[in-house]
Amino acid sequence: RGRRIYAHIEQQLQGKDIGILVNNVGVFSPNIPCDFGKDDVTMEDVWKIVNINVANVPAMTKIVLPGMLQRGRGAIINIASIASVMPIPMVALYSASKAFVDFFTQALSEECRGTGVLVQGIHPGTVQTNMTEKMKVTRFIPDWIFPDTRAFCAAAVASIGHTDYTTGYWSHGLLAAFTRATPKWLAFKNMKMINSKTREIMLKMS
Repeated sequence: RGRRIYAHIEQQLQGKDIGILVNNVGVFSPNIPCDFGKDDVTMEDVWKIVNINVANVPAMTKIVLPGMLQRGRGAIINIASIASVMPIPMVALYSASKAFVDFFTQALSEECRGTGVLVQGIHPGTVQTNMTEKMKVTRFIPDWIFPDTRAFCAAAVASIGHTDYTTGYWSHGLLAAFTRATPKWLAFKNMKMINSKTREIMLKMS
């Protein structure tokens, strides 16, 4: 339904005292990791990811933020991804969409500083959800970096009000720190190799 749905949402929320907005929607290509230049990613995938992962966050924020600023209180929590820490070969579209969420959140957090409105970005790694259950690649992820939603949410909620930027979970924080400390050329090479091998295995299993 694209942008038309937001007019309806805005109408339904008119005059309501919205204290917290959690922008927690996201989709990815069902074949992730995938080769963007091949049939792994369709044009339908492109627009679905852009509309949901990218456009949704500023659209929903625009609906509720003016009221929060007027009241001088509120919190906006945007769920990005650890994939936004660095561009990821073979996860190109998804990681780019989450980088948008990261930049938007950081800029908006500074704009709202001192207004009583908190804007926080959470950048999780892989969490056990209905969406990740459909990913064949998750069977290769160790349990210690693949928490269930209860464990992840408990840790992430505890961070609200203490930081503008977090991965939300201790092991995801370690992964993000390791990624940032790795030279980009080496990280690119390793991620492309790992994702290519993973893709080959997944194709053989399907």
